[in-house]
Amino acid sequence: MRSRNPVNYYTRIVRFVSLVSLNGSDELVAIWNAVDIFLISFLVDARGGAMRGCRHSGVRIIIPPRKAAQPTRITCRYLRKDKLAHPPPLSEGESLASRILEMGPHGAKFLGPVILEVPHFASLRGREREIVILRSDDGQHWKEHQLEATEDAVQEVLNESFDAAELAQLDDLHTPRITRILTNDFPMYFAVVTRVRQEVHCVGPEGGVILSSVVPRVQAIFPDGSLTKIIKVSLQAQPIPNDIVARLHGNRVAVSPIVTVEPRRRKFHKPITLCIPLPQSSQKGMLTQYSGQPGQEPPTLRLLCSITGGSSPAQWEDITGTTQLTFTGEEVSFTTTVSARFWLMDCQTPRDAARMAQEVYNEAISVPYMAKFVVFARRMFPTEGQLRVFCMTDDKEDKTLEKQEHFVEIARSRDVEVLSGRHQFLEFSGNVVPVTKSGDQLQVYFLPFQENRLAFNIKVRPRDDEDASATGRIAMMKEPKVRAETLPPQQPICTLAITLPEYAQLDMGTAAQPDSRQVNITSKYSTAFESSPEELQAAAAAADNQTQEEDLPVEVVVRKIGQDWPRLARALQIPDKDIRAIKQQLVGKEPISVLKIWIHLKKSEANRPNLESALKRIGRDDIVRSMNKRDSDEEGESSLKRFDTSSASASSTDRLTRIKPVDGHATNGTSVPSTTASAVAAVPTAAAAVVTAVAGSSQDEPEEPVKTICTVVKKERHVHDTRDGPLVEERTITTTFEDEIPVNEEIRDETVPLNDEEMEKWNEMMSEMQQKEGPSEVEEREAESPIYVKGHDEVVLEEPSPIIEEPNEEEESKEPQEKFETEHIEHGDGSETDVVRHETRREEDDGSIVTETRVITTTTSHKISNEAPELYQEETFDEAEEDAAKAHDDEDMHGEGR
Repeated sequence: MRSRNPVNYYTRIVRFVSLVSLNGSDELVAIWNAVDIFLISFLVDARGGAMRGCRHSGVRIIIPPRKAAQPTRITCRYLRKDKLAHPPPLSEGESLASRILEMGPHGAKFLGPVILEVPHFASLRGREREIVILRSDDGQHWKEHQLEATEDAVQEVLNESFDAAELAQLDDLHTPRITRILTNDFPMYFAVVTRVRQEVHCVGPEGGVILSSVVPRVQAIFPDGSLTKIIKVSLQAQPIPNDIVARLHGNRVAVSPIVTVEPRRRKFHKPITLCIPLPQSSQKGMLTQYSGQPGQEPPTLRLLCSITGGSSPAQWEDITGTTQLTFTGEEVSFTTTVSARFWLMDCQTPRDAARMAQEVYNEAISVPYMAKFVVFARRMFPTEGQLRVFCMTDDKEDKTLEKQEHFVEIARSRDVEVLSGRHQFLEFSGNVVPVTKSGDQLQVYFLPFQENRLAFNIKVRPRDDEDASATGRIAMMKEPKVRAETLPPQQPICTLAITLPEYAQLDMGTAAQPDSRQVNITSKYSTAFESSPEELQAAAAAADNQTQEEDLPVEVVVRKIGQDWPRLARALQIPDKDIRAIKQQLVGKEPISVLKIWIHLKKSEANRPNLESALKRIGRDDIVRSMNKRDSDEEGESSLKRFDTSSASASSTDRLTRIKPVDGHATNGTSVPSTTASAVAAVPTAAAAVVTAVAGSSQDEPEEPVKTICTVVKKERHVHDTRDGPLVEERTITTTFEDEIPVNEEIRDETVPLNDEEMEKWNEMMSEMQQKEGPSEVEEREAESPIYVKGHDEVVLEEPSPIIEEPNEEEESKEPQEKFETEHIEHGDGSETDVVRHETRREEDDGSIVTETRVITTTTSHKISNEAPELYQEETFDEAEEDAAKAHDDEDMHGEGR
């Protein structure tokens, strides 16, 4: 027996096969296998060897001979990212390519380098992305692992430790996606991270040039003297797929690669030069022809910049007006003194360049992974079946739950690229049809290293050939079926041919037979199902002697959660057996049942913050945004509740209510019922005011939609006592909503003096305080208050002045001052515009004055066919209606209506 065999000196695992029937008799058989695998740990000594983990994807540890100073128990296991108190800090576009590795013993040092082979699931897209290794020695701080595992270094370690026969045994890798870690010691954690490729070079005072290997025309030129010492500088170029730009903005926008200079937010002593290729679209090439003459730059080409670094999200700003662009062929060069992200965009609406760039960027930073789709099926009836689709990374392909429920695997895809945090849409063809609501499309949400499961029922179309009737195809698509007509047809991620298993009544009876140990879910939680969520919340608050918080937005969650309700149930810590019971016994009522059980079990812990946290953990931030949007709408509606909608569109309402259809059209003595025109006035919300609609005017020509633009201006005035007297720091926040969607937000800070009203109030409060406490006491308080210098000459009290902190009793009882103004405009084309101005002014406890102004503009277009004058005539009012209309007109003339 040789002393350098990597297999013979390791743990021998005894596998028992019990009660095997041989020749009609039961016999206990023990099979001994020498296997080089381990669960969590193994023991190594000076003879070395190689061991492979048998959990998940299987990491392999190679410890060459004479590298362990003493017998050592090596520990290596996978962890989830959310199990760490301090996970690795990741920037946008970066993510874990494998689960985090916990190593042991922590801080163990070897006499030479050892090798860890870690399978990863990142899609590198050729040379566009790369794998980097992060390590944490104390569990809190992370840094990049410096010992690079190049091919030459790995071969050198292996060749000096093993002979050719042993190396042949070490090359039996199960996947080509392997990253090797070469290390002399063990940290507490290793993290395998995927990111956009960076060209890292050491640049000193003499300068240099860095070229991108991903986009060859991208380069950074560092002149002599731009740096004062030798540091590592990296250049990153991220290409943007054309299909993302076309899907979001069509042919109106073209973008260049995103170029980043690291380390971020560093200022150079001399400007550096960056070269970026001009934006080109996939169909038209360059949208604008560039002359290259100074001063003739096209206004559609915009240079965008984001200086945020680290894990902070990018915030794009248009810096075209402050940066000189130089055109050279199909490239643009410019200089900068700050390291940041830079991006060229050619768009037809330059004022929207930053907003469009943010939308494209949010799609482009999705991290690609290599995953596989697996389909399990069970045929419950001759014409019906159940399917479960999985999108797997390192999951166990042999699913225990599906095996126990008599599902069989019917299809498996190869490894395909799937984007993290995105929905994959299913399209069916053949003789199988999914059972869904009309217009709904099945979709599976993908998160790496989690169980991405989609369960649904299918029906089989009747055919003469029974074997052919249960076959079909499932195409996995990146986008939904309903798309813009101008977009080209999308290609499927993969296509799976499926055939339902044969229907066997005996087997299905056994499979469908309920477990005697399974509890009826309706009887187990009868109290929860008989009550509404609001009643359950009130009962939980009363049981804990607490004040009931705001009602949970249950209807929003139920309406939007869809097929993700099992993942939400697990995030809310609902027992797995209850989830399975809900799936089997409460078909169609799963989301509301999960929320009721959660409120019933968690009592006071079933609050909104915990619900939002669970939704964010499963990647459904869109539901959280819908919940917050609903709250803002209800808040705006309550603030405008006193607004009288009858006067906002009085003229249009008065004009339309006088129209009456003619009853004289009949054929052969039979009267034809006519349509009635009516005007509907709706109570305004925070983003919509009075909407006037005309119904029945024309069946062939539809009415144009209502466009609502809401501008909310919020002013906050904070008074500060300075050496030169009181000053006001005024912040103005202007938010523009278009059809209830925020499209722009501007924040402006400035320091202004007090106005006459505020100065009068200040002097009055000053005199009152001097009369109460005396001058010496005020001076003593000001002397004890800590100060800090703001600007050059201004000294600001960090603690609020006692004059501001003691408001009058009369002022405390003052209600917020509100003012409404309305304006109705009628245009020549028949359209109408209602403008509502709502101003609220209130005073905070610290003396700050906050003024919030909402300007709501609603435009309504009424399109009535040319035959309308012939079909309608003036209606004759009765006496009561005449009196009511006359009183309404008098009220408008005297200005009494709001």
